[in-house]
Amino acid sequence: MGVAIESDPKPEELEAGLGSFLTALGAVVEGIKETQTRMDRVAATRFSVFWYFKRNENIISGIFADLLRVDGSHGQGATFLELFLEEMDRDRGNGARYRFAQDYRVGDGCVVETEHVIPGKRRIDIVVRVGNGEQWLAIENKPWAEEQPDQLDAYAAYVHDHDPEACIVYMSGDGSESDTITDDKRAHCRTMSYRASRLGPSVEGWIRRCVERCEADRVRWFLMDMLRYVREVFQMREELDDE
Repeated sequence: MGVAIESDPKPEELEAGLGSFLTALGAVVEGIKETQTRMDRVAATRFSVFWYFKRNENIISGIFADLLRVDGSHGQGATFLELFLEEMDRDRGNGARYRFAQDYRVGDGCVVETEHVIPGKRRIDIVVRVGNGEQWLAIENKPWAEEQPDQLDAYAAYVHDHDPEACIVYMSGDGSESDTITDDKRAHCRTMSYRASRLGPSVEGWIRRCVERCEADRVRWFLMDMLRYVREVFQMREELDDE
């Protein structure tokens, strides 16, 4: 008895099969869209106020500044500022110059300024002063924009005239370090990436901890929206150490 050998499908059979597959796939896609539409009707899963900001780092800096204010409208007192300092301490290494949570005296008053003007018509995005105004922390927020020539070097020189131990925090969209600070001042600069990585502090880590500690539902929902925005917009920087 001979063994039947199947012949290759004819072109018209392949075309028919492909047509059936695409028809079925189209039905699945439409089903997903309908499900998403029903969900958005009650949950608005794709809505975020942060998408209205586009690529406006000044608005984001303003939000960060308000979160850092002890008397901010969030009503959480010094909690968010303390969590920021604790996040800055993460993975700092044994030889780190700063121990932020210990060195900065949050309980002795706090002033937070945005667009702090310095000589040369430059503006520091955020300046935090604690310890009765004697301790300075300068934050440069660079989610997308490139640095200006000698930008962080000029900031460091300025804040060190007021506080020789002041630190510059460089918020980096892709986690890269500043190119505009000289080696003699680099010990006073700490990079904070937007997306969490295994090396160093991150905006994502800070906001996540703020969500966990926030006691006001209204503010917590805002922070959760912001956390989702950071995760979606900023690509995670791969920091792999195989050693």
